[in-house]
Order: sequence, then structure tokens, then C-alpha cells
Amino acid sequence: MKYSFVSHRRRQAFSIMETTMATLMVGILLAGSLASFARIRGMQQDMVMIEQANLLALDLMNEILSFPYSEPGVTTVSTGPEAGESSRSLYDDVDDYNGMSEASALTRSGTAIPGASQYRRRVAVYFVQPANPSVISFTDQGSRIVVVLVDRNGQQVFSLLGYKTQTESQIP
Repeated sequence: MKYSFVSHRRRQAFSIMETTMATLMVGILLAGSLASFARIRGMQQDMVMIEQANLLALDLMNEILSFPYSEPGVTTVSTGPEAGESSRSLYDDVDDYNGMSEASALTRSGTAIPGASQYRRRVAVYFVQPANPSVISFTDQGSRIVVVLVDRNGQQVFSLLGYKTQTESQIP
């Protein structure tokens, strides 16, 4: 009688099915992580855009609020530049900036701000009630709100509010 011995050797390699499944799982995980990185990158770019708009708005707001409330010795009924103040470099009080709009961000002297050509800044100045500055007034009660809006490629990205009041020496 002859016995036949069948050798039970252990497998030493992956089967084609196991290799295919592992490759498929790695591909799915890689695609998911790449999509997440793309979203994160987009959010980072949005944050940079908002920060640039914030800095442009702050720059203009600081410029505006550095000027007096109104033209010294002149009683103002409306806001906007006075006669002869045809460019921003000639503005000398807060209300001169009302209605100002730039096609691209510029300095006070009119030169382009580097890296800001896609941004547009607009300004509105309103009379407000001193006791409740969120309420716009039709008459000058000694308090104004300045609104600076920053757009990028036609979409508003940032807005900034500032307040300016008359000092006792400015009250007629």
C-alpha cells in the first residue's frame, strides 16, 4: 500500500483578488483625502482674500477718520466734497469721502496699491443720531457713520463701519 502525501504548504503571496481590493481601497482613500485638501486650500485662499480686504478697508478708514468732522467754519447741510475738492488728495474732512468709489485700490495720492488691483473700495458717510448711532438722521446732530465697502471681482468681500463726532470746538 502506497500512501500519497499531499503537501500542505502555506501560501506565500496575495491572490489577485486581494491585491485588487487593496488597490481599490487605497485609491478611494486617496481620492477622499485629495478632495479634502482641495477644500482646505480653497478656504485658505478665501481667508487670504478677506484679510487683504480687511487691511484695505482699515487703511482707508484710518485715512478718513484722521480728518476733522467737518470743514472748519462751514455749516454743512449735505455730505460730499466741497467745491474745488475734485480728487481724494484734496479731501480735508470726513464728509468729503461720501460717494467715493475706486475702480482699483489706490493710495491718497492716486498711485495703485501693489497686489490690490482686483479690489474696489467705496465709501458712504451718513448723519446719525448721537444717542442711537444705528439710526440714520436727515440733519446734522454732531455724529456721522462712515461705511467702507471692499469688493473683489464684483462681489462684496468686506465692510467696515466707523464713527466720527464733533468736538466741542467744532460745534457752531
